[in-house]
Amino acid sequence: MPMKGGYRDYVLCLLVIIGLVILARPTWYLLQRNYVGYCAKKTWDQELGASGISREVGQPVAWLKISDANLDTLVLGGATKSNLSRFPSMEASFSDPGALGLTVILGHRDSHFKNLDRLKEGGAVKVQDLSGRWIQYSVSKTQVVDKNDVGGLLEGKEGLLLMTCYPLVYVGEAPQRYLVWAKATLKKELTI
Repeated sequence: MPMKGGYRDYVLCLLVIIGLVILARPTWYLLQRNYVGYCAKKTWDQELGASGISREVGQPVAWLKISDANLDTLVLGGATKSNLSRFPSMEASFSDPGALGLTVILGHRDSHFKNLDRLKEGGAVKVQDLSGRWIQYSVSKTQVVDKNDVGGLLEGKEGLLLMTCYPLVYVGEAPQRYLVWAKATLKKELTI
């Protein structure tokens, strides 16, 4: 004699298991991201006070804080594929934060810089260098350009450029780049 509700119980149990499996992956990524963020902050705190910015690829070079984009993260030196998979990265061939010239920081559109489009003209961007000095920048403009047109826009510029692929939500290789241009606003040391 078949059990009453046995089939329904089996289906219900199966649906619960499938639901848990579906939730497990994003939960794992969230936990992993929080742990990596914790380790990054700990590493950064240990690196503070070093003389000058290390130009070694993969080494911490700055801390980036953008309240409007909900971003508070380590920046690595050298914009390699490996570095960009972990943190935003500073392009080594450009200037250090706060120095004359252009500082370029790149990040992925679906992780680090997913909220970059929230930045508006006048928005604050803060960068801390290895000496512990905070440089405050003010967003001067945002711009979307073809990915092949970026190089010509960089020559002779000063300040900070944050760059990611665009559209921010896109499957495949994005055809454009989202640029956030910012100018240094304060030359004195900030306390955060």
